Amino acid sequence: MLSLGNLADILTSCAYTARYRPTSLATDGSLPPDHLAIVTISATEHRQGQRRAFFEDTRKVLADLPQQPGLLGHAFRFEFIGNKAWTITAWRDMASQDAFVRSPAHRTAVSRSAETTRNTRFVTLRQPLSSLPLRWTEILALVSSAPVRSSRAPLNPADSGPATGTPAPPACDPP
Repeated sequence: MLSLGNLADILTSCAYTARYRPTSLATDGSLPPDHLAIVTISATEHRQGQRRAFFEDTRKVLADLPQQPGLLGHAFRFEFIGNKAWTITAWRDMASQDAFVRSPAHRTAVSRSAETTRNTRFVTLRQPLSSLPLRWTEILALVSSAPVRSSRAPLNPADSGPATGTPAPPACDPP
């Protein structure tokens, strides 16, 4: 028999997953299959009462992504009932990723993140283009072991790292 607790566990584990969307840069053959893409994975929880604001910011960032030079692909996932969301983006190089991090839509979302999110984690790694997309089981395992980043860290314009309002993602492991 299904108990109320079991039903709650089932419902909170239900998630919407948008398929990985590779860009023409990733598929047109201009990059070799062994090109090392910069892959960034994020996981966060929206704060109680902030679901609408969080998803407004998320929609704006996702709408802006396809126009970003150097994007190789992206996907996202979120809980239907619950407060967790994940993203994965792949970039031609760190400069492309950094330019996106400094884009107006992303900067606006990050500036509001102290109010809308908590328990944010980031993983940045290098992956051969031919290995993309990563499977969600792998993505979730990678990000679950990452340290939580403070969403209350002040934005430091003099910072030479990505201007996200949170610490810069860790340096990529060498190939």
